[in-house]
Amino acid sequence: VSKTEGRGFEPLRPCQAKERLADLMNAVRMRISQSDQRKKSMANPFQFIQQTRAEIAKVVWPSRREVALTSMMVFALAIVTAIFFFFVDWIIRTGLEGVLTFFA
Repeated sequence: VSKTEGRGFEPLRPCQAKERLADLMNAVRMRISQSDQRKKSMANPFQFIQQTRAEIAKVVWPSRREVALTSMMVFALAIVTAIFFFFVDWIIRTGLEGVLTFFA
């Protein structure tokens, strides 16, 4: 009597194990070759600096006005959030004090 019958489990047959091992070995070889390529591309510091400068040149930097506006929005929302939580805390504290003094 099989313990795995009807549970969607397929036992490995010898040919499947060899195929899976071959697939695993191919994946490992591919990963090793990719890491070798990365090492070769990072070998030249001058080329790295050139590529870094080229990528930085592609960045669209925000204007001074955009930075000021977004900073003010962050501070304003922080203040609004602080005021909101102050009043929520005050309401909860007042309610709790009222309940505790009523039963004390």
